[in-house]
This record gives sequence, structure tokens and C-alpha cells, in this order.
Amino acid sequence: MSPGGIGLPGLDKAVHLLLFAATVFTAGRVLAPARRFPIGWVVVAALVHALVVELVQHAAIPGRSGDPLDVLFDVVGIALGLGLWAGERIAAPRRRRARGGAVGPAARGARSAEGPWIPAAPACGGVSRSA
Repeated sequence: MSPGGIGLPGLDKAVHLLLFAATVFTAGRVLAPARRFPIGWVVVAALVHALVVELVQHAAIPGRSGDPLDVLFDVVGIALGLGLWAGERIAAPRRRRARGGAVGPAARGARSAEGPWIPAAPACGGVSRSA
């Protein structure tokens, strides 16, 4: 237990798991919303952070020691955050379809065979406002 801790058994491990899950999920939403930034780099950064923090605690901070179980719970948190991120990515198009919104290449401005960009579908339920 760290100095000044409240002494609940397992709280340290739960905090590791939840913080890493929240970090990976949030970073994935911010940095990889539409495949502009590979989520793999978020995972790699989180893994490196988990290892470096424990190594620094073990080697450079007096009175602290690195705990391999902390790294294990960090990795489980990373996997949980990645799973939540992926689940949201899968569910988002389904939610849009259920609400009647456009999904797919045309909604994102896909390129047609002739070359020009196909405009996104109108946001007003598919009804054009032009007379």
C-alpha cells in the first residue's frame, strides 16, 4: 500500500484498471474517431506508460517499488478500454441507421466512378429543400 492510502484491499488495482480503461477509451475517441489515427498507437503508448511508471517507481523513487500486478491490471484496463472503444465504433452506425440517418460511403462523401465527390445526404430526413 502506498503511504497515505485508505487501505481498502484491491482498491489500488481497481484504480489502475479503471484509469487505463478510461484513458484508452477517451484517447481512442479523441485521436481515432474516423481512422485518422490508428488506435494501435494509443494502445502502444498506454503499454509503454504502464511499464515505465512501474520501472521508475522501482528504480528511482525511494520508498516505492514497482509491482508487476499493477502492470497486469494496467494491461487489463487497456484491453477493456480498447473493447469499449471498438464496441462504440460498431454500435454508432447502427444507432444512426435506427434514427434514420445516413450511413456508409455516400454519407461521408464517397467518390463516384466519374470522379466528383458525392455530397452527403441532406440532414432534414432525406427531403431536399430546393424547389
